[in-house]
Amino acid sequence: MNNNCYRLQRLINNLIDITRFDDGYVKLHLKNCNIVSVIEDLTQSVAEYVKAKKIDIIFDTDVEEKYLAIDEEKIERVMLNLNSASC
Repeated sequence: MNNNCYRLQRLINNLIDITRFDDGYVKLHLKNCNIVSVIEDLTQSVAEYVKAKKIDIIFDTDVEEKYLAIDEEKIERVMLNLNSASC
């Protein structure tokens, strides 16, 4: 029940954030970054936590570098949400 409550809370917060984004209250701070290294660093930062939950997490890619205009903070939030959903 606790997990479902947390999931519902995250869903509600995400819906509120989407509304704020659509209304122009949330701004993206884009800069050119290597998305591969950003995602890899985030994956490694949660590896110990995920391992403690007895979940395997593997970062594997054929692409070593891919530069995109991204908001690192927003990407981090998305990835942490995705990782926490599997825990």
